[in-house]
Amino acid sequence: MKLKPKHLVLFLILTALVVFPLLKTHSPAGIPVMSPIGLVELKTTFPKAPERMPVYRVVGGEIIETISNSSPEYWKVRKNLPSEEEAVEIALKALERYGGVPEDAVLRGVRAEYVSYMDSSAGEVGREPTLVVVSFKREINGFPVVGPGGEITVFIGENGTVVDLVKIWRKLEYTKDVRIISPQKAYELLQNGDVLRKPMGKLDLEVVKIEPGYYAGGIGERQDYYYPVWIFHCRDGFGKNITLAVSALAEVVGG
Repeated sequence: MKLKPKHLVLFLILTALVVFPLLKTHSPAGIPVMSPIGLVELKTTFPKAPERMPVYRVVGGEIIETISNSSPEYWKVRKNLPSEEEAVEIALKALERYGGVPEDAVLRGVRAEYVSYMDSSAGEVGREPTLVVVSFKREINGFPVVGPGGEITVFIGENGTVVDLVKIWRKLEYTKDVRIISPQKAYELLQNGDVLRKPMGKLDLEVVKIEPGYYAGGIGERQDYYYPVWIFHCRDGFGKNITLAVSALAEVVGG
């Protein structure tokens, strides 16, 4: 059926009313938005935000501790691995020679790592244990720290042998409080792809939790200050947890 001119105009107007809202750069909860980092959808509510948060200066440089091992063989199949309780005790003992566990460190969790293989004769996919990993995360006055420099990781193998240990910890000193942006504004920045550490490739992300905190860079990343960030806890299309951070500064802060 051929539309008359006046009907065609009405059709175009109605189409615009339906389509244009879907093309908005920013969206409320429940409406996915395509961003430079992938498809982003808000699946949680915005938390109550503090008006100001502290800034901390790094003093004395960064502390990086690691066991010197050129080939830890993370994917080697290992037997007789410790239980979760035993692994925590082994990790605490191993950290004693590196100054122990800092006061602002919190046990993040214990997990077993596995290596997968294909049994060509049986046509089945199997997996074998390789390591038990104990990790500690950092909290600064109750605020979580994310990023590669905000944790301690101990890799434990057969018979309680510590295969590797990575500790990146910076001593901090309070400097001042600064104003921060709202979580709504931070979500807009996330949709624009303005994150501190961009993921590899584009992802389908569901934001399941938002909270204020701090970001810590990894080995080789110079960091003189810890500034507030908004932390977005996400799940990707495969159910994997992804954490992204957006600067929370509402004002220009001098070094």
